[in-house]
Amino acid sequence: MNVWIREYFGVWRVSVRAVALIVAVVFTFWSVAHAVLSFLAWSFVPPLLFWGYTLAHRKAYEKVHAAEALRLPVRRWWWNVSLGSMIWGALMAVSGVILALPAVALGGLLLPYVYFMMVDGLGPIEALKENLRLAMCHPIAAIAMGALIFGASTLMWFVSRFLTLYVAGSTMFVDNVAVKAGWGLGLYGVKLMMMIFGMSLQVAGAITIYRVVRGKVAGISAPAAMQEQGAVSAVPVPAAAAPPGEW
Repeated sequence: MNVWIREYFGVWRVSVRAVALIVAVVFTFWSVAHAVLSFLAWSFVPPLLFWGYTLAHRKAYEKVHAAEALRLPVRRWWWNVSLGSMIWGALMAVSGVILALPAVALGGLLLPYVYFMMVDGLGPIEALKENLRLAMCHPIAAIAMGALIFGASTLMWFVSRFLTLYVAGSTMFVDNVAVKAGWGLGLYGVKLMMMIFGMSLQVAGAITIYRVVRGKVAGISAPAAMQEQGAVSAVPVPAAAAPPGEW
């Protein structure tokens, strides 16, 4: 488990800046659009979030594997990831209706789902099968990582809602525009930091699990399924895996 933790924080440390830049752009654009257009801004929320989500995963993976000069061209995976996101959403919705725990467990196992399409070039169904087949070789670690990320994200969401209500209540009877603007900017900064932190945790978890199940992490044996003749993979496993947290 120590190797998992070391690998995770190594990935997070390398990728957090790439994720932060994308989240900052998306969140700022959304904040301005919402302030100007109000509820009309919600009409383009789904494509905006999808664009930010995929770009953050892509740039983070390329940053982590910068030594390999790896690139993930959009034209190769855009359609598959678009369909895969709908499949993922449907699976999470169904499991969430049953109980919260199945949704958390499934979310942990499917954290690297997008990379089986982005990196391996698999279709959404093939990527789903390959993801689950390989992730089930390390189910406890994958589910635990997903649960911790989900818990941290949920906590930050509650903190964000509390701060929003607190600022709204504190400025309700304030007439000074400068004071209101100061409170608003402060709230924006706190929300932005929490969004960056939450997204960077999720992306790092996805990359870590993907690297583990693909046999790219020294100290963790590759899943036996990787040795099966029928394994589907477009990514060759290097003879000597990179040391944990080093690229």
